[in-house]
Amino acid sequence: MTDAMRSAWHRHSPVLTGLFRPYRRVWLLCGIAILCACAPGCGRSAEHPPAAPTAARRVICMAPNITEAVFAIGAGDRVVGVSSYTVYPPEAMSRPRVGALYDANLEKIVALRPDLIIVQQRHPAVEALCQTRGIPLLRVEMTRVGSILDGIRKIGEVLDARERAASVCGEIERRLGAVRERTASLPRRRVFICVDRTAGSLKGMFTVGGESFLTEMVELAGGENVFADVARDYFPVETEAVIARAPEVVIETRPSQRYTPDEERRLIEDWKALPDVPAVRNGKVYVVTDDFIVVPGPRLPLIAERFAEILHGSPGHAR
Repeated sequence: MTDAMRSAWHRHSPVLTGLFRPYRRVWLLCGIAILCACAPGCGRSAEHPPAAPTAARRVICMAPNITEAVFAIGAGDRVVGVSSYTVYPPEAMSRPRVGALYDANLEKIVALRPDLIIVQQRHPAVEALCQTRGIPLLRVEMTRVGSILDGIRKIGEVLDARERAASVCGEIERRLGAVRERTASLPRRRVFICVDRTAGSLKGMFTVGGESFLTEMVELAGGENVFADVARDYFPVETEAVIARAPEVVIETRPSQRYTPDEERRLIEDWKALPDVPAVRNGKVYVVTDDFIVVPGPRLPLIAERFAEILHGSPGHAR
């Protein structure tokens, strides 16, 4: 893994933890090695940790989207630990932080005495810990709209909050449907999504392909991801490929960053290195800093609504 790739991982851990397949394996192997070096008996398989109990009372959420889901269904009072990259809701910010995919604090996790740990996709270090310590584990795979809804329902079932989970999912579907209906008859904009790059240049760019929920959000918002044909979620991309795809709009995600107008202007000016790209030529480059913009959780409608606003303007005020 290059320094640029490591940098990308760190900056986008809220979404890439558990989702960034191309470089995830390195961190998983490191986690397993650390665990095996310090935890007795951890050489045993972590494929079958104890099943998740019903109505657990001391829950640790190992990814930001899981934390948001647990709070959204009204079970936030049971959360005793959260991922290091948790940014929402405000009530979760006071909970102890237990690391993330590549730096889980196993001692701290044990000290919090959880009766349930919820992970996004696979987390070998934590799964092995659950196996050796007898801690119940729930695994969810919230990567696309359908699986995000399934994950919320699954969490609701385990936490005995089925009705609230069903209500949350129903509201998500309703709002996403409203965005789809509003943009259905509008022109489809060709969109390039940049989820990472080196500030001051266009080096080290990463984008999203057809396997990412962000592609679904762009489509709902009345756009077309120019890399939707790539059957991957997140991957590096060269400037030549961006030029060839000729996006009409560039959306650069920098979640939770706070820029001055001058700083944001400089980020946008970096794109002038690609003057032949229609989005650059026509001033359609947008830096999006909302903290929800790359989190595959209950705030999905906010992402779709934000994209729709960028592509077509606010309702009643088309671009």
